[in-house]
Amino acid sequence: MLDLREEKRTRRKVWMSVLVAILAAVGIGLVVGQAYLASQWESEPPPTRDLRNVDGEIGEGCKLFAESAVTPEVEVLARPELGAMVRGTIANGTELDVVSVRRDYVEVRREGEVVWLERRNVRQECP
Repeated sequence: MLDLREEKRTRRKVWMSVLVAILAAVGIGLVVGQAYLASQWESEPPPTRDLRNVDGEIGEGCKLFAESAVTPEVEVLARPELGAMVRGTIANGTELDVVSVRRDYVEVRREGEVVWLERRNVRQECP
């Protein structure tokens, strides 16, 4: 009878040791995984191309004016993209407070808000 009890205890100890070893391995894996993920976030993201002021055609000290060859007013857009919502209009000849230039669009400040005009509707006057 003692041999059976001793055998059960030995089996229990072995299984407990195996379970503890598995749990330790999982714990170490989690710690290493967390350290790896943390190191990934600390690295710098890849550089992105800044589209502000891409076009160098607008000279220093030049003034920009709204001007449409077709209508007496220029449409003001919410975003610099085709099909963007029209937020209003600016009369031809109005001087623009330019924030930035993005390809075919000019970002301007108007009455406290930032809006966009198509580049073809902007006239430049340089001294």
